[in-house]
Order: sequence, then C-alpha cells, then structure tokens
Amino acid sequence: MNLTLSVIIPALNEQDCLPTLLADLNSQKGVSLEIIIADGGSTDDTLNRCRPFDPIIVRARRGRASQLNAGFRRSNGSDILFL
Repeated sequence: MNLTLSVIIPALNEQDCLPTLLADLNSQKGVSLEIIIADGGSTDDTLNRCRPFDPIIVRARRGRASQLNAGFRRSNGSDILFL
C-alpha cells in the first residue's frame, strides 16, 4: 500500500522562511509527500520563491482556518499534516 502524506501549510508573506521549510520537506526519504501552500494573499515574493519546490498552491481568504480548509479541500493524501 502506497500512502501519501498531504502537508498543508498556511502562508502569508513568508518569502524568507518558507523556502527553507520546503527544502527540508523535499529532502525527506521513505515518505510520499503532497505539499500544499494555502496562500492568504501574500504581497511579497512568497509564491515565486515556493515554485521551484513544485508545491500545490491554493489561494484562500486570509485567516488560518480559511487557509487550512482550502488546503484540505485540495488535498488527495491518505493522511494530513497541518502546519
């Protein structure tokens, strides 16, 4: 059985921190990850800096609950991790 973990990350103006997190997630071995960035309307370079890591990008209303819900609706993994 092949399991996929959906990692849902709410983001808002995280251009400096998010690429480091995505690099760390992409270096994980032995797990299949579906990485979802639920962006709440970033006005900095967050989305452009995330794209090289090939996450799924979902645009959502600003607010943690709205963003997490939007990410959940887009997820396809057998398990979910909300960050």
